[in-house]
Amino acid sequence: MIEVSHLSLAYGKKQILNNVSFTCRRGQLTSIIGRNGAGKTAAVRCLAGINPYYGQILLDKIELRKYSIPERAKRISYLPQTLPDSPFTVFELTSLGRRPYQMRTGKLTEEDIQNIERALEITDMHSFSMRRVNTLSGGEKQRAYLSMVFAQNTDVIVLDEPAAYMDISVEREMYALLGKLAREMNKTIISVMHNISYAVNNADSIVLFENGCVSAQMKRDEAINNHLIEEIFKVKKSVVSSKDEKETIIYL
Repeated sequence: MIEVSHLSLAYGKKQILNNVSFTCRRGQLTSIIGRNGAGKTAAVRCLAGINPYYGQILLDKIELRKYSIPERAKRISYLPQTLPDSPFTVFELTSLGRRPYQMRTGKLTEEDIQNIERALEITDMHSFSMRRVNTLSGGEKQRAYLSMVFAQNTDVIVLDEPAAYMDISVEREMYALLGKLAREMNKTIISVMHNISYAVNNADSIVLFENGCVSAQMKRDEAINNHLIEEIFKVKKSVVSSKDEKETIIYL
């Protein structure tokens, strides 16, 4: 579990995050949403140990800054929003997720191979494993990097808009998959999401950022019953009941 308390971050005189607090639990997908410039990316970079910060981030009751870099790499994996092209094959890129566990020889163990194969299966990238990343489409490249993150097999997975370059149908499937992975594998998955409909429908908890602050942290049912999201994003909400009687929320 991750507990964020009174988190603040400034670049020079510009305050990016101001007294931010929220909690991300094991076995849950937590979505972070907000308008552009609200502080979402800055917050997840703090969670990943990249941005220096004031305040407190507890990973299983221990302050994040007390973990060494190798220890943190075994506990938290992070996928940024902007991904570089790479001459590596998808398999080679995915194998980089096993670096925190490898000895100095750098050789892949049977456990490494198993994690790599499982990651490629989760992202449906097996058939691309020998393709070079710099020959892939934007959505395919995004899934290749997701394979690397899943191969790292950490308790906490932090993602910054992981479906940014995917087709709408693939994006919907990806967010549903993240929720399933969190619940079935008992992982803490935290994702900045651009599509607020997918964020609310798939997440267990929604953290709403506004102007560098957290306006609210809500469960899915709470998002249905209040109007905070509509007020901040200036959208209208429709609630549709499906055949399985689960309500789907659409923001337009």
